[in-house]
Formats: sequence, C-alpha cells, structure tokens
Amino acid sequence: MFSGITFWHWLIFAAVLAGIELTSMSMYLIGPAIAAGIVAILKVMMPELGFAVSLTIFAGLTVLLTFAARSIIKRIPEGSDKPALNRRGHQYIGREFTLKDPVVDGKGRIKIEDGGWIIRGANTEAGKKIKITGVEGTALSFEVID
Repeated sequence: MFSGITFWHWLIFAAVLAGIELTSMSMYLIGPAIAAGIVAILKVMMPELGFAVSLTIFAGLTVLLTFAARSIIKRIPEGSDKPALNRRGHQYIGREFTLKDPVVDGKGRIKIEDGGWIIRGANTEAGKKIKITGVEGTALSFEVID
C-alpha cells in the first residue's frame, strides 16, 4: 500500500507542514517539516529506502528537531524596547504633572495628553505638582512633589 511513496510525497508533506507552521506560528510543526524534507532528500539519494525505514527516520528526526527547536526558542528573549507600549498607564510612571483640580478623599482626576485619568493618593489642592508612582487598575497613584 505504501510502497509507491516517493520523495515527492515527502517533499509535499514537508511543504504542507511548513505552510501550516507559517500561518499558525506555533513552532510545533517546524521540526516535522524539516524532518520530512530530510526524508525527501534521503529518498532522492536512496530510492530503495522502504516506507517503514523512512517513517522511522521521520519519527526520530521529528522528536530530535522538535526538542532542539524548543530549546533554541526558549533562549530567545521576549523583551521589548517599549515594554509599556500596550500598558498606557505605565507610560506615565515617573512623570510629573500639575493638578488642575484638587484630590478629595484620596481620589481625583487629571488630564494627561489626550485622555483623562483617575488618580489616587493623598488629599491635595489644585496647583500642586505631583509625580505618578504607579498604576492601580485603571487609576494612577501619585505622590506630591511640592
């Protein structure tokens, strides 16, 4: 039944796996795709290679290459040059602002750039300078500078 499997079958299988990997970006199919490509090359060099041997080589290479790819991927840092990019409130930590409205009962509002923010901290009169020290949910915490 499987005696008619040629290098083209393995090559197409490798291409399909690579295509799925490129669209899913899971990094789980890169090992099997490379393994199928290697088996295709082996079938070109040794056309008499049987299906059982080809499948065994494919399975072994898949395991080996998957573990190798996983260990390489773990070493790639996930850091960013803009760590606060999608955490807007964190972009304001350390910045100083002047209050336009007072903070009453530990809660107030401040306009920063194009948005309004709830601020939490000590009761403070309008006109005082504050420094943003952290983010608590959707509110910014602050300390008085003056």
